[in-house]
Amino acid sequence: MKFHWADFLDREGGHWQMTPNDERGKYYSPDCAELAKDTRIVTVTRDTENLDHLAGLKTLEELALHETNQDQIDVLANFGQITRLRITHARPKTISALASLKNVEELVLEYVSGFEDIAMVAEMPKLRSLCIENLRKVRDFSPFGAAENLRYLGIQGTWDLR
Repeated sequence: MKFHWADFLDREGGHWQMTPNDERGKYYSPDCAELAKDTRIVTVTRDTENLDHLAGLKTLEELALHETNQDQIDVLANFGQITRLRITHARPKTISALASLKNVEELVLEYVSGFEDIAMVAEMPKLRSLCIENLRKVRDFSPFGAAENLRYLGIQGTWDLR
């Protein structure tokens, strides 16, 4: 798996510890059941098997999901230990499962469309850095104001005006 996209995270201000896009391929796992118990960073795709195994990795800090499906987004509710989450190129109908991620400090949503409600960011008490790129259907960004610890917000790209 090769990741080569640009990374729009402002790393100058110290807001991000997340793995740059061009480096996350080295953390790719085709089968999460084969990961070591002390794994800290993982990248998965829609083809990755045994995603539920990640819930048992107590040292897991960062998760990147690329081209994932709704079932994989929904299972995120079980990964309360992660502090950094990146979701790219996905079309879930909802991302409400993210509201269960109470320890997430950094969240990146790139080319994630299919849902309209971003209210879950207000449910993430430790969220301090948020970068969104091309969230096509989201129209109401007011939940960002309720994210009490949010210190960095990056909005890139376009949305559908239909």
